[in-house]
Amino acid sequence: MSLLDLSEVRAQAALALAPATDDDPDVHADIVDALVPPCLMLDWGNPWLTATSFDGSSWEARFVVWAVAGRVEPGPGIATLEWLIAYVKNRLQADPYPWPVATSVSPVRYEFGGVPYLSARFEYDVPVAVEAPADVPVLIGGSY
Repeated sequence: MSLLDLSEVRAQAALALAPATDDDPDVHADIVDALVPPCLMLDWGNPWLTATSFDGSSWEARFVVWAVAGRVEPGPGIATLEWLIAYVKNRLQADPYPWPVATSVSPVRYEFGGVPYLSARFEYDVPVAVEAPADVPVLIGGSY
């Protein structure tokens, strides 16, 4: 298995989770402050990076897929979350890249952009290469 670079994880997962039909949920590969549920949002968890070797030459990243069912109100929220979690599990298991599940977190009220939503999440411990891409500016001394 070849390692994904840390900078490639969200894009690879977004491809695997991308809608194939009109009924599939939208996928946000970046953290957003406004969304239209049901949808998925890709994020990082804690600990973000964990060294898996004594010399720091190998790493795992905690990757999170948020399943967002809808506003916190009476309705089919839990059933929608159950469907979203099954969708995530099935789509990532079908992807050629192995997505090792670390844990899942039960449905909670979570705010995105100040709006309360019913959501749950899968967390994955993904083996990654940690390299600085040459085309990304690095903030040094407060300016680019």
